Parts: sequence; structure tokens; C-alpha cells
Amino acid sequence: MFDFTIKKLGKGLYLTTFKNQYELASTFMRLEEFYESPIEECRGKYFDLETYMDRYSKISEKKNFTYCVDWNGFNVPGDVVKRFLRLYNNKLLQKEKHFFDRLKKEIDWNDDFYIIGVHSADEGKGGSTKDHEIAHGMYYLVSEYKKVMDAITKTLPKKLKDSMFSEFKHMGYGPHVFKDELQAYLSTSTMCYITEMCKTDKLPWDKIYKLQKAFELHKTKFTRSVTWSSK
Repeated sequence: MFDFTIKKLGKGLYLTTFKNQYELASTFMRLEEFYESPIEECRGKYFDLETYMDRYSKISEKKNFTYCVDWNGFNVPGDVVKRFLRLYNNKLLQKEKHFFDRLKKEIDWNDDFYIIGVHSADEGKGGSTKDHEIAHGMYYLVSEYKKVMDAITKTLPKKLKDSMFSEFKHMGYGPHVFKDELQAYLSTSTMCYITEMCKTDKLPWDKIYKLQKAFELHKTKFTRSVTWSSK
């Protein structure tokens, strides 16, 4: 089975780190797509690996199954993890079972939690993948962070938000996570990456800077006192 580490970053937030992109993506795939797939037949429902490979290949630009090279980071709320396990029960892949067995032993399963995943070979193009996933985790776990980020993103021009939401759809995100992705991308990505994503450099950089500053402040506060980790 694939080896990975688990590290607690803050109250309820757990980072899992895999050796490479394939091991990460193939382990998280069904769980992540159960959470936020744009494919309605898969999101929130049971689906087998073969079915998903066929459906993903149809919506892929390359008309091929490229999932394990398309995605570098993953994030799933604890309530979704629990629903996934109830539905999939004895139908887990061996790598999935190994993953969840480790999680059950090493995290507080009864409190609110959030699982994020990265791989150690990630070069972090466009920004830090880990920070991007931490932004998702805090958006779910830290009510004050969500309140601050929503207040700032609410002031962004509608044209910009519509453009980014369109890009998120093209990238393969479900519409129910667009607001979360908006704050995560703008608060942790480089200026070059944001410009490329939005296809313009005429952007409200003052508001984007506020998002990035708010992320750094909350991240520092959230992770300051946590030292526990396991291998």
C-alpha cells in the first residue's frame, strides 16, 4: 500500500503527504469527486472506478483519463468523509481502505475535522499547493476566517467573479464550491498565476492583497500552537 504521513496543522485540520502525484490522486480520487465532482452522477453518490474513468475521459480536454496528472492537491470536509464511508462501506479499494484505517487511528474522529492532501514532489507552480488546501480547511473550520474572506470577496467586481467561476467550471469544479475556490485561489496564488487565470492584469490588486494578508494572519494564528505529527 502507498505510504503517507499525517500531520495536524491546527484544530481539526490534518495534512496527508504522499510520495508522488499518482499515489496521492489515485487514493483521494473517489472521495474528492464524491465531494465536489462536476459530474452529477458521481457527486454525493456511489460510483465505481471504471464508471468514473469513462465519465472523466469524456469531459477531459484530451478525451483521455488524465486525472492523476491533472490534480496536485485535495481537500475534503470531515462530514463528507463520514458520508462517503457510510455509502461505500465494504466497496473500498485497497488503497482507500488503507488510507481510512490510518485516518481513523490518528485523528479525532468525533470532532469537526478536515483532510487535505499534497505530494512531496509538488513544485508549487502558481503558488503553494499546501497553502491553497489550508485555505479550504480554514474556510470550513474557522468561522471568523470564512466571515472575513466572504466579506472581501463580496466586494470583488461581478465581472471578475463570473470570469473565475467560468474558469472553475472549465477546470472541473462543481458549482457548490466556487465561493470556496475563489477565496483559496486569490489568497494563495502568485500574481502571475492569477493574471493568467483571469486572462487580464487589470485586477483589483488591493482587494486581492487583503485576501492574501488575511490568509497569512489567520494561518499563523491557526497553526501557531500545534506541534503533533505522525508518520
